[in-house]
Amino acid sequence: MAGTRYFAVLSGVALATVALAGCGASGHSIPAVTQSSHVSGQTSPHASFSASPSSTAPSSPSSSSPAAAVSTAPQQVAKIAVAASPNPVAVNQKVIISGTVFLADGDGAPDAAMTIMGLPAAPEGDTVYTNRHGQYSVAARWSQPGTYTVSVGNGLAGWQTHVVVDESSSSSATTLAFAGQHVVRYVGTQAPPAIPQGFKSPASQNLTFAPSTYHVVEGFSGTLGGHPFVLDFYQNTQPSSAGLYMGIEYNQHPVYFGDGPAVGFDVLAFNQDAVVLGNMAQGTYMVMNLETGQQNLNAVNSEAVALDGYTKSTPPPQILGLPGTNYPVSIP
Repeated sequence: MAGTRYFAVLSGVALATVALAGCGASGHSIPAVTQSSHVSGQTSPHASFSASPSSTAPSSPSSSSPAAAVSTAPQQVAKIAVAASPNPVAVNQKVIISGTVFLADGDGAPDAAMTIMGLPAAPEGDTVYTNRHGQYSVAARWSQPGTYTVSVGNGLAGWQTHVVVDESSSSSATTLAFAGQHVVRYVGTQAPPAIPQGFKSPASQNLTFAPSTYHVVEGFSGTLGGHPFVLDFYQNTQPSSAGLYMGIEYNQHPVYFGDGPAVGFDVLAFNQDAVVLGNMAQGTYMVMNLETGQQNLNAVNSEAVALDGYTKSTPPPQILGLPGTNYPVSIP
């Protein structure tokens, strides 16, 4: 079926159209998808936003909806990635809604103001801003069980995800548990490669991967969401850029290459669809989604409960969230 086109408006200027595959006839609102099963990290393009549980169809966007404001010259918005983590969650458990606004050339849209709808604190819509890499993040809690639709867009076109709030999952609020399977740790060159030669970092175009510069010191592989993933850590010994770096491959596609939360850091846990990294002595943390390569910008707060009791002097005895393993937290 041919995709319906909707005009995207940035900084008040009409841009090239955004093609939304699989949408209905132009000018009609599209009902939210009702999910009877748990949905984790799935996204779908929609031309209208929902501000309620997914059992209720969303209303058509009004002409007064805020438009995205990009500080750079107007360019075409090709896609908005949106994910919820962790998902499913318990009642009143913190959820991080995060993702990236992509331009047509594949770069993130910096300093863009997007409309987010469906949050319990602002069901009629709120504004979320991207950072210089086009990434955004916002925290939310739901007080009632159900399946909720959260949409992010510019008032004309949006992408959505579903958050499952399960009253019976209250124990997950304080327990780290990885959603993947068959996680294996490797040391040194035994690690399978996550990043190909010449790959440019999506976080910084100044970083280009070369095995001769970035020496692999540790790696992990496994499956997540039915697809394989590889997580590698590299040591760069050049004086101008010394320190640890990481690369992530999901479903045989590189999704991240760049630095971590500090020059040196540990692998503290695997939780839901992410890896939790941190330098506990400095109090700096990073939560990286292993499917999307996106960073949870509220990492310290979102993992504080799960890491409660561990300090810089008493770090976790092994990587948390992987039952039956005793992998050390420190990277060789």
